[in-house]
Amino acid sequence: MLHYDGPRNPLDKERTVTSDLPSWPRPLYRPGAGKPFLLYLVFGAFGAELSPSQARHRVSGVPRGLRVDGFAANEPGLKPFFDDEPFASQLSDHEDLAAALADAPACMRFIGELEDQPTLDYLRDVIGLVVAALDAGGVAVLDPQTLTWWTAREFRSTFFDHGGPAPLEHVALLASDEGGGAVWLHTRGMRKFGRPDLSLRGVREHEHEGAVALMHRLVQRMADGEMFSEGQEIEAPSLGGRWACHHEGSLEDPDFNNVRLEIHRGT
Repeated sequence: MLHYDGPRNPLDKERTVTSDLPSWPRPLYRPGAGKPFLLYLVFGAFGAELSPSQARHRVSGVPRGLRVDGFAANEPGLKPFFDDEPFASQLSDHEDLAAALADAPACMRFIGELEDQPTLDYLRDVIGLVVAALDAGGVAVLDPQTLTWWTAREFRSTFFDHGGPAPLEHVALLASDEGGGAVWLHTRGMRKFGRPDLSLRGVREHEHEGAVALMHRLVQRMADGEMFSEGQEIEAPSLGGRWACHHEGSLEDPDFNNVRLEIHRGT
C-alpha cells in the first residue's frame, strides 16, 4: 500500500455537491461502449488542504468511481516515470520542470474507472480537481496515459483556461517508423473517453497529412460519443480507396494500455 501522511481522500465531503456549471455534451453519444478511465499524478508540496471550488475550479463534485490518494514522491513505484523513456528525455529537455520536481516531496493521485456517460462532465470535474491540487501546492502533472509531463502553467493553459473539453489535447498521436518510408500512426489516451485507441499502419509520406486529419477526426467523433462497429467503412477522401475499422487488442497491450481500433486499407 502506498503511504502518504496526508488525507486518504480529501474530497469525500464534495461528493454530494450539485452543479450549475455548463455541461460538456457528447452529441454523438451511444451507450454500451467501454468505461472511461482517468489517471493523473500531481507532484508538489501540499501545504494547503485540497479545496475544490465550483466557482474557481469548475468542479461540481467527485465523479463516482474516482479515487484520490497520496504518497511520497520518492515512492519506488514512481521511479520509471522519472528514469525510463519517454519520460526521462522530457525531463532532461525541460530544466524548469525537472527543477520543480526535484523539490516536490509528495504526489497526489487521481485514478478511477467511471461509468460510460452521455456527457464529458466527469472529465471537466477531474480537470478541475487537478487544478485545485495545483492551487494547493502542486508544481507538475503527469499524464501516464499519454506519456506526458506538464508544468502547472502548461496544464492550466492546455486543459483549463479555455473552458472546454479539447479532446485532441487529451490524446497523444504518435508516429513510429516502420521502415521502407512508412510510419505507423497510433494514439494513446482514448480510454479517457471510454473508447478504443486508433492504429493506422503503413502510412506513406504523401499520405501523412491526410492520415493525421483522419485520426484527428475520429478522435473528436469518438470523444463526442460515437462508436464504430466491426468492419464499418470509414470515409477518408484525402487518402483515397476504401478503409474499414476492426476491433483488436486488450487493456494489457503496452502500446496503448487500451483496446484499439485498427484501420485497414480495403481491397
